[in-house]
Amino acid sequence: MAFGSDVRRPGGHRWRALGALLGFAGCLLPGLPRVSARGRHVLELEEGYFDATIAKHPLILVMFYAPWDGNCKQMLPEFEVAAEALEGRMVLAKIDATIETKLAERFKLDSYPSLHFFKDGMATKYTGGRTSAGILDWVKANMGRPFKVLKSDADVAEAMQKRGRKTIIIFEGDSKAEKATFFKLADGNRTLGSFYYRASVDTAVTTPPALRLYRGLGRVGEEVTFEGDLQNSTEALEFLVSEMLPRWGEVTAANYEGYLPKTHKGMFWGCFDPARFHEDAEKFAGVFQEVANVYTQFPFVYADTKEHKEHIKDALGCTEFPTIVLQLGDIPNDEEKTFNLHVKENALTAGAVTSFIEDVLAGKMKEFVYQSPGPEGDKDDYSVPSAPYVDPDDDFDL
Repeated sequence: MAFGSDVRRPGGHRWRALGALLGFAGCLLPGLPRVSARGRHVLELEEGYFDATIAKHPLILVMFYAPWDGNCKQMLPEFEVAAEALEGRMVLAKIDATIETKLAERFKLDSYPSLHFFKDGMATKYTGGRTSAGILDWVKANMGRPFKVLKSDADVAEAMQKRGRKTIIIFEGDSKAEKATFFKLADGNRTLGSFYYRASVDTAVTTPPALRLYRGLGRVGEEVTFEGDLQNSTEALEFLVSEMLPRWGEVTAANYEGYLPKTHKGMFWGCFDPARFHEDAEKFAGVFQEVANVYTQFPFVYADTKEHKEHIKDALGCTEFPTIVLQLGDIPNDEEKTFNLHVKENALTAGAVTSFIEDVLAGKMKEFVYQSPGPEGDKDDYSVPSAPYVDPDDDFDL
């Protein structure tokens, strides 16, 4: 995934760093997966974020097509119907192989349409029918169990070790009612993450039911336990959706969608040395988690400052590290202001971060003025005016 170049839209004067990295208000910038303009359920993929999308979804069916091919034209509407029927359980995506030629070569395509089924990142050639019913029959037969069974403490430890920065959900318990709820929850929401069932070690002892979610940095990360009614699948799902994102974590192509509805009041960023941003993010995780627990109105995130160095410099003002940034205001509606502060590493404490946020909220900090590349061919930066920007070359009606 890469930040887009300077992008302008009607009714707004600039895309800031969040817009470039995440996309918002239903519009996704180049470099991020997007829903098909003609369909509401099929993702359109490109090479730049293909691997990240495959890594994000435990199950995904990808269709390589050619717009001119008659078979593809017939199958695409059926593919959309199947995607709608499978929503929440798995993702269907399509790739224009005539444009994404490198991906076409990578998968050695010899005909269109060509479909590949990815399960935990492993590709299998699709051999089902071309109608929505045929697609559903084949997918359901190949989806497998919606969760993995952990039979021992060693299995749990291995799952934690492989978790990385991903969110996983573990259920344990012997009650048939709660188990049925969990199985239904996992099967209907496979796209949320990886589900595990912790089997009882001693069948003679009844294990009380528990639903736990692990997220964020570190081997275990942040553990959150569901305190509601485990027989209420709606309540359990609301818990999972609301708690999927860590208090402090990396924003990426794989999780950006979850942040979109949480940025109406603003967003906090930590910007670290590109050579060790992951290490520094873990080093100061305790600091940011502590502050995030107080200022729950803001997502607390960091990004890959090595890959996105130039855009983070231009849009967030991060030229020295570490720098902390607060975008205050309604980001999806382009009504945010950006404030930043370079802090020496040995002074990066919860108190320092709290003081910065309080100063921003009290109006004591100077706003950072977004610097954008000039018009094409002009390499000099220019300050974007506070009034809405209107490109004189644009021919759309405002």
